[in-house]
Amino acid sequence: MKHVAVWGLFLGLSVAAIPLRGQNTVAGGSQDSPLPDAPSTSAAASVSGTVLDPSGAAVSGAEVTLTEVGIQQGRSLITGADGRFAFNNVASGLYVISVTAKGFQPATSPKFTITMNQAYEIPSVKLSVATATTEVVVQPTDVIAAQQIKAEQKQRVFGVIPDFYTSYVWNAAPLTTKQKYSLAAHQMFDPVAFVGISLTAGIQQGRNDFPGYGQGAEGYAKRWGAEFANGRISIILSKAVFPSLFHQDPRLAINRAVENLPGPLVGSLTCDCDVALHYSAQVFCNRDP
Repeated sequence: MKHVAVWGLFLGLSVAAIPLRGQNTVAGGSQDSPLPDAPSTSAAASVSGTVLDPSGAAVSGAEVTLTEVGIQQGRSLITGADGRFAFNNVASGLYVISVTAKGFQPATSPKFTITMNQAYEIPSVKLSVATATTEVVVQPTDVIAAQQIKAEQKQRVFGVIPDFYTSYVWNAAPLTTKQKYSLAAHQMFDPVAFVGISLTAGIQQGRNDFPGYGQGAEGYAKRWGAEFANGRISIILSKAVFPSLFHQDPRLAINRAVENLPGPLVGSLTCDCDVALHYSAQVFCNRDP
């Protein structure tokens, strides 16, 4: 009997525990289940306006940027053909509009406040025409002349024959005496000049010009030396000494417009600066600093 009573008590406790476990399971399930999301609020405000030029005409293609004060990154768009712009879904806050367009100075609107569901119309943004800026670089005349000489020393006919004394700047800066001698030296000792001297000496020897020089290597060397000396003396006198003494520019200035002029007219305009300036033709300018 004692064992029967114990087993009866144990069975009764087990049956009583079953509903308690079910209640705990239901309670635990209600705690773990997620809560429904709170309804979200969308920013339905908008900002719009028109960009105009000083005459009141619409400016198309202008870049308009809407920036919230205190936040560096903003939203940008381009105005249409009517100069209109519109930003949608703008959150409430303090904003500013900036406008940039080619040919106009940048413009910035005053700060304005946007509230929820507000359709804010900005007063027309009028742009001012950009101020033209002209930069004038003043250089000494000898510096300008040095730059022009540097370009002229690269000129060669067919890429071979030196053409150092032709200036395609009709009002080229005058050369100083030092620059005249420097350009002459460049002409005298150009490698192509030595090729020309060698060919001339060979032709003279073949025709037996200047028979007093004789033949053979000695005769060729004498002819070569004489041709070299004659050419160098001619260059230094005509390109440096006389131009320096008489204050002349040894270069030939050619205006590109001369290519469209008749040949006889071009040939007749070679020595008078005033004539060349009038006819925009070709001239050997007798001017010096």
